Amino acid sequence: MAGGQSSCAPCAGGQFNNLTGQFNCQDCPEGQVTPHVVLEPTWWRLTCFLVSTQQHQDVEGQSVCKDCPPGRASDVKGVPVCALCARGTAVATNASKQCDECNPGFYADREGL
Repeated sequence: MAGGQSSCAPCAGGQFNNLTGQFNCQDCPEGQVTPHVVLEPTWWRLTCFLVSTQQHQDVEGQSVCKDCPPGRASDVKGVPVCALCARGTAVATNASKQCDECNPGFYADREGL
């Protein structure tokens, strides 16, 4: 004879639940995450958090942010995809907040350099 569940399970990283009496958790949307928390604080499981500037998350239900790759930047929280550097600008490092204008004698003729 199968029995009922003896305790409630916590939401996994990348998921949240802010209501009582639920039978599952919801995935965080793109641009938001919840960390995988084994211990307290339990309030981390109540909501998703916007990814930080210089980062993004383009997949639902994730527990970690991704750094903006070279050629992309973000100065806004909660983006699913970092913006491409515009023509005339570039960035060579990960996790950039902005793209830098090309110095005299240099150029960037396409986006995302």
